[in-house]
Amino acid sequence: MVVKNFIGKVGLLSVALSLSVVGSAYAKTKSDIPTDVLAKADAQVVPTSVPKTTAWEVDLNGNKKQVIPLSELNKSGSFSVFSVPIDGFTYIFNGYVSSAAQKNWYYQNMGTVRIENNLTTSASANYSQTTSKESQWNVGINISGRTEVKASFLAKLEVELGGSWGISKTFTSGTSYGISQVIPAKTTAYITAYSVGGSSHGNLEYKKYSPGGTLVGYYFESAAGTAVNPYDSNIVIQSTVPIV
Repeated sequence: MVVKNFIGKVGLLSVALSLSVVGSAYAKTKSDIPTDVLAKADAQVVPTSVPKTTAWEVDLNGNKKQVIPLSELNKSGSFSVFSVPIDGFTYIFNGYVSSAAQKNWYYQNMGTVRIENNLTTSASANYSQTTSKESQWNVGINISGRTEVKASFLAKLEVELGGSWGISKTFTSGTSYGISQVIPAKTTAYITAYSVGGSSHGNLEYKKYSPGGTLVGYYFESAAGTAVNPYDSNIVIQSTVPIV
């Protein structure tokens, strides 16, 4: 599968830890994060892909035939209801029908930070983004090319997965994400942030009209993609190492 991963640069947490005990645990300003930690963070990303588009038509008698996708013929991902497409027929969007949807908690890697707790007791810390990065959706052109199709796709994700879904989410420098993580005493922890994706695949349905305006059947295109939850994130402790 083809995936357009968004791997952020490594950064260091520069804010103080929020302590549950009296003390002075802190994040050190070293930039060395082991390559095996970075590799582990990358390996946890769950790839997403947009399969090859297929298309078919069903006439009013129920006869089905495979056709070349109009989104490929037009090379724009859309066909206007206000002008005649290249085949002379008019297509009116009738909705997106989802076959399956699922959350991807490891959609794109947005960065890893290093935190050192030099206290003799455990302490809590939040992941804080060091460099602003954007996680973007990955969908077929037949979804992104037209506003009402895009809206229908995102609406289906909200119904099936709950929450909100959109085109992108920016992880802003200096902003904390996720819940606090507990760092054991005398321990260095490496924490990674992932954006959360919502994947769906199904079909786009269009009503097909003749040049004279008569309904002659229905046109379908396979459609798939992954949107981004603009409010959610997945914060994971990748590795911990005792401070000796």
